[in-house]
Amino acid sequence: CHGDAVRQNLLSRGGPDAGKQTVAIDWARAGIDAIGAEIATLFGVSPRFFAVENAQIAELEAIIFTGYLEGLRDTGWQGDASLARFGYTAIAALDCAVSHLGFSLPRVVQRAEQALQHGEQQPRLLGPERTQFTALVGHLLDMGDEALTLMDSFS
Repeated sequence: CHGDAVRQNLLSRGGPDAGKQTVAIDWARAGIDAIGAEIATLFGVSPRFFAVENAQIAELEAIIFTGYLEGLRDTGWQGDASLARFGYTAIAALDCAVSHLGFSLPRVVQRAEQALQHGEQQPRLLGPERTQFTALVGHLLDMGDEALTLMDSFS
C-alpha cells in the first residue's frame, strides 16, 4: 500500500477518454499492510485538513470504503467484503481516534498548564475546528464498535 494516502498526496488529473485519474505522490511509506489500512488513514486524517461538513462525514466514509472495495474487486480480489470492512473499521478507530487522542490530549493539557502558570489565557481545547473533530472522532469510535461486531461474527 501507499502508506500515506491522504488528500495532500492524491492528485487528480485528466486521463484517457476525458476521464479522471488519481495520481499518488510521496511513496516514502509504501509497503505491505493489513487490508483496509490504506483507507483508514485516508478517512481518519483527511477531514482534519479539509472542510467536510459534519453531516457529510458518514457519507465520505461510505464513499471511500465503496471505492476501495471496487478497486480490490477490479484487481481480482474475491475475498469476503466483511474482512476488508473489519480491517478498515478496526484500524481507523484504533489509529485515527484512540492513538491520536492518546498522543494529542497530553499536549493540550500541558499547554493549558503552562498558560495557567504564566498567567495567560488558557488555549481552547481544539480551537474552532473542535465540533468537526468531535464529530469525526465520534464516527471513528462508532467504526470501532462496528469492528467489534464484525470480529464477533468471524468466530
